[in-house]
This record gives sequence, structure tokens and C-alpha cells, in this order.
Amino acid sequence: MGATEVDSDARTLRSVENTFRILEALKATDGAGLTELAELVDMSHSSVHHYLTTLRERGYVVKRDAEYDLGIRFFSLGGYTRHRQDLYSESREKVNELAAETGETARLVVEHRGHCITLYQSSEAETTTPNTYAGFEEKPHSTGAGKAILAALPEDRASRILAYHEMTERTEHTITDEARMFRELERVRKQGYAVDDEECFEGWFCVADSITTPDGSVLGAISVSAPVHRIDPERFTDETVPLLNNATGVLGINHTYSQWETQ
Repeated sequence: MGATEVDSDARTLRSVENTFRILEALKATDGAGLTELAELVDMSHSSVHHYLTTLRERGYVVKRDAEYDLGIRFFSLGGYTRHRQDLYSESREKVNELAAETGETARLVVEHRGHCITLYQSSEAETTTPNTYAGFEEKPHSTGAGKAILAALPEDRASRILAYHEMTERTEHTITDEARMFRELERVRKQGYAVDDEECFEGWFCVADSITTPDGSVLGAISVSAPVHRIDPERFTDETVPLLNNATGVLGINHTYSQWETQ
């Protein structure tokens, strides 16, 4: 997997950094006007306008009235990137099966530079987990999938991720203390699964397990989420964890064999 940002000392181009600061600000705000955007990225109106004009010409930014937003052309890049991920093609069927077996929402999540990104999502439920979608990005400390991945990583790597990405409070249940988080990760290792008990979204419960290869490489995680008003968390865990463990175990082995076959 890729290194966390804190591990990188590569030189960067200011103009490219500015471009992505603008794009990330547009994503964070669900679209913004020029004045708001200039304030968010701490750049002059004229500079931001030049960047936006270029991005609009390339189809990566659109303008609706006085507000700018990300363009659909990014979907082409994202779709291509996902298609190129072996884990995506190897895991879709298992994720779909988990959603069908549980009647809830199953997600395939990978870690990249300390963030967790939803690579694929399937749901049999009428109501899916709030605000999650393919490409959804989150910090790992507040989610079941994130904790499953952190628990499977070497401790020094997990520590660097938690130190670099502030453990912000998503709900009143979110773990924000590093010492408490490491106790939680040890529990995840012992029990063989992770739990998100309304730690990311109020009213939602989640169980997750990491996908690892026989040599210990961490590929990602699969989670299953459900609204707490519809389930009994203890029973949901007892029924779902064996399905999760089986799916992640098969995927880890299959991925290893598929890599051998391509060598």
C-alpha cells in the first residue's frame, strides 16, 4: 500500500498544489463562489479565477450561476482508476453477496496515504449509510473498516497515520484519544473484527474485517452497516462476523493466487 503523507519528502510544484487545494475545497463545500473559494484557499480572487477558468476549459470544473463545482469529467478518471484495481474486480461479487445475505449495506474500503476510500458499495437496504458512495473518503479512526485496517497494519505505521491525521470527533462516541485507540486496535486483533458503534454516523452500527494475504500484506477491508433502530447490535455482530471473516479470508487467498498466475 502507499506511504502516508507524513513519510513523503518529495518536492512539489506550487501551481499543482494550488490546483488541488482549489479542487479539494470545492469538494469539501459542495461547490462555492469565487469569494468564498479564494478565502478558503487563501489566494487572490484573480489567481483563483485563472485556475477555475483553466479547469472549466478542461471540463473538470463547472459553473452554475455564481457558484463553481467539480465537473463530471472526474468520473472518467475515477472510473478508470477503480477499474485498474485488482481488488475491485476480485471483491465485487463477495461484497454483493454480503449485502444480499445481511439485507444491509456492504462496502469495500482501501487505505491510501492514511485515508480510507470506498472502492465499492452494495446495498440491499432501503436506507443506506448516510453520505457514503464509491470514492467516499474518511479518516480511519472513526470507522469499522478503518479500525480493521489499522489493526492489521504494523503498529508503527498505524501510529504514524493516527498522528498525522487528527483524530477528530465525528459523534460523541468517536474515539479521539490515541492510547484508547491502540487498546481498541488490540481488541480488534484478538476478536478478529472491528466495530463502529455510532462513531462515524449517529444511529449507525457497523462491523468490519480486514483483507490480508497469507504473507500479512493488508489489501483493505469490508464492512457491513445497519441503522441501530432496525437491528440488535449483538445479534447483528454474531450473525454477520462469520460471513465477513469467510469473505475476507477467501479474498486474501484468491488475491495471492491471482498475483502468482500473472507473474
